[in-house]
This record gives sequence, structure tokens and C-alpha cells, in this order.
Amino acid sequence: MNDSAYYTVILSNPDDFLDTFYIKLNPIVHEMVGNILGSDLKLGDFSNGDTVIEYFPPNSPQPFKDATFVYLIYEQTSG
Repeated sequence: MNDSAYYTVILSNPDDFLDTFYIKLNPIVHEMVGNILGSDLKLGDFSNGDTVIEYFPPNSPQPFKDATFVYLIYEQTSG
């Protein structure tokens, strides 16, 4: 990770079905922040970035079932 580069971070739930009911869901984005300086990202500090989607806590659609939550981190070509 480059301290002077800018990054976009996305917290997502890529699961697209409720297993028990076979209900189709789209992947859900729980947070998106862009223009995070690499040095801030190393510290886990998103506060100086540009919020695209406000954070809302992940919540499994089926209690007691496994769900997948992932952070996607993209290096930007510019700020």
C-alpha cells in the first residue's frame, strides 16, 4: 500500500440468495468511502475520505446462518 496514493473502500455482502427461501437478493453495499489517503487507510481512518454510502451495520438476513461480508479496496489513479 502506497502512503501517498488514494483508495476507495467498499464494505459489501456479495451473497445473493436467502438459502432457505431461495429469494433472490442483490449484493448489498454497507459502506463506500473514496479518496482515502494510503497513510490514513493503514491506520483504519476513513474520516478524511469522501463518503459515498454511509455506514450501516451488516445484519445477516437469516439468523444463525453464515453470511459473507467483504472489504474491497481499490487503488485510485488520482484523488
